[in-house]
Formats: sequence, structure tokens, C-alpha cells
Amino acid sequence: MAAAGTGVVTALLKVGLTDLTQHTARLKNATAENAALDAVIPAFDADLKAIATAFSAGTADVATCLAACSVVDQNIFAYLFALAQKKPPMPGVSWNGPTTAALGLGNRPSYTITCNKLCTASCCVYLNDLRPAIYGRGGLSTSYAPWQSAPGVVMGLIELIQKGGGVLKVITVAPPPNKAYGNYSRVGYNLMLTPPPVQAALASTVAELAGGGAITLPNGTVIPAAGGVTGATTGVLSSLGVKSANPTVLLLAVGLVFGAVLLALFGRK
Repeated sequence: MAAAGTGVVTALLKVGLTDLTQHTARLKNATAENAALDAVIPAFDADLKAIATAFSAGTADVATCLAACSVVDQNIFAYLFALAQKKPPMPGVSWNGPTTAALGLGNRPSYTITCNKLCTASCCVYLNDLRPAIYGRGGLSTSYAPWQSAPGVVMGLIELIQKGGGVLKVITVAPPPNKAYGNYSRVGYNLMLTPPPVQAALASTVAELAGGGAITLPNGTVIPAAGGVTGATTGVLSSLGVKSANPTVLLLAVGLVFGAVLLALFGRK
């Protein structure tokens, strides 16, 4: 039983922070805004998908996924903001919009930014199109972003991870209204986040054995019991290498494994 539990925890934690942020970490030495955005958009998308996949598969814990979201945001901001800080200044490049320090780390910040000669391509795309996929945004201009299904509100990846799952609507990357400041785009897409399967299955099993109808995970997700002890419990424990059908042994086995998984998922600093 101990070996089975150890195997589950190892599988859950096998993806680390560097695995989830590797594409944006490689961004270096941008020489022009258009070239910078050509590089940053696919790297950003790849890291977002890696985080969503790892969370849903249970191969990275919640703390790691949340940290990865912040690191990806820092990577793309540093890469794009540097263009406006070069000495001597790059012709036609300006960042007269909020910085990450000004926006802070809260979900759904509200601000207004217009794409123009004061907030050129890198500033415009980061603030309006990329960062909202991570932190969300309140008050997004519907005249600038008519593709939003919920005008004025964008939910980010961090918020969905904290909620235990949902659909992330990664918004369209559109060029600034004035094509003189860029001419690149990427259609929006959806990423599905689901509660990691192992913790959901074990929670359901514990609910069955305890005689309850459901159990609430530390992230707030409510997992209903799947049915009778014989069917669902035997299936979950068999997958973990536990063969006994004795209810007392089953309860002990599931409790040990479930406790180990929750400690790994939510107890790491």
C-alpha cells in the first residue's frame, strides 16, 4: 500500500516549474517589435497549454501551476518592456502603459489602454491580449475587444486554477487599430482545465467509504461519491495496486493514499 501511494504522489509531481515555463524563458535579444511579437506569441501559447495540461492531468501541483503562471507573465513582460528601455531608444517604440508593478498580482485588474504611438505594438499586445489570459481583466474595452463573450470581464488562468477548473478563453491577439504599429494576429482559443483525476477519484472513494454523498477538496471542488463501495472503490484501489476487499482495509488504504496526495498537492510551500 505504501508503494502504491508513493507512486501516485511521484506521478503527480513529476512536472516542475521549469518544464511549464520553458518556452517563454528562452525569449532573448529582441531587435524589433514585430520580430519580438512573432516570437513571444507562440512561446506564450505553448507555456499556457503546458500549465493547463499539467494541472488537469495532475502532473504538477496547484502551487507549481500558480507559480508558473506568474513566471510566464514576468518572462513576456520583461522581454517586451525591454524594447522601450533600450539605449539609445528604438525608433517608434513606446510603453506609456501600466507596468506589472503598477498592475500588481490581483485577478481581473481594471485599466484602460489605447494602442497608439504612446503604447506601441509590444505595450498594446501585452496589456490587452496576453496578460489577461493569466490574470484576467475587468473593464476591457468592448470597442477594442468585440470578440469577448462576456464584455468587460476576462477570467484568467490563475483564477481558474484557484477555482479547481473551468474554460480559459484565451483572447484574440489583434493588431493595433493603426496598422503602422504592427500587423500580426492570432485567433482566440479555449483551454479546458479539469480537476486532476487522481484527487477526484480518491475523494469520491473516501466519500463512499465514509457513507457521505460528497466530499469537498481544499480548492473548493465538490466531488460526489461515485456509487457503491464494491464498484468504484475496487476500481480505484486496483489501479493503485491495492487488492483487498475488506472494508476496514480499504478505508485505511484510501485514507493513507488520499492524505499523501492532498499533502503533496496543497501542502507545498
